[in-house]
This record gives sequence, structure tokens and C-alpha cells, in this order.
Amino acid sequence: MADLASELAGREILIPSNSPSDGVRVAFIVENGAPIELLEFTDPNHPGRRQESKMLI
Repeated sequence: MADLASELAGREILIPSNSPSDGVRVAFIVENGAPIELLEFTDPNHPGRRQESKMLI
């Protein structure tokens, strides 16, 4: 996603935004009772960016 902070606005936060590795920010929200992980790739060269479109459900 392009802007993790805007996606978190008004949501029930399960785990606040954090950076588990360089170039990646994650947070968990609760949506309809289910935990959802949100990812933002802050490094345009991060290998996960190549698969970003495949991760959308």
C-alpha cells in the first residue's frame, strides 16, 4: 500500500505500525473481527515490491 498511516486512520489497531526490517512497515488491524496485516514497502527496491500486487486479496 502507498500510505500505511492513512489506512490506519479510524481503524481498530491490533499492533501499531512498526518496521520489522529495512524498507518495510507493518501494522495489524481488526476488520470484521479478523486480524489483518497491512504492509507498506518504503524502499522502492525492496524485493517484496515485485510481489505487492499478488498480495492483494
